[in-house]
Amino acid sequence: MKKLENNGMMLIIIVSFLSLIFLIMHSFELPFQEYPYKMLLNILRFAFVIILLIFIYSGNNWARLFLGIIFFLLFIGGIVGIIFFTEVFFGSYTIIYITMMICSFLIAYFLLFSKAIKAFIKR
Repeated sequence: MKKLENNGMMLIIIVSFLSLIFLIMHSFELPFQEYPYKMLLNILRFAFVIILLIFIYSGNNWARLFLGIIFFLLFIGGIVGIIFFTEVFFGSYTIIYITMMICSFLIAYFLLFSKAIKAFIKR
């Protein structure tokens, strides 16, 4: 395996780890006592991302693009949330929101623009 492909494999593992952290933080953000149906949605979201990450690791380019675009849209949604909902954003979950935005930007950037990940998928 070439060095670039090996770096791509490591980046995919890091992106997978960041994606799982993102989903776990999003799950803890919601009070499940008030919204019990959100627990089912978070479980389905978690399973969906795990399946897409498995497809990415197995070399499917469409999964890389799809997940990269989803996380980029999440990042844009976070910026829109900061602009229009500042009273909600600067509440008790500020650190979680900022960390989620950073995670979503990093995931989208690596999935969409990393040459190492593209080389790993093309192998």
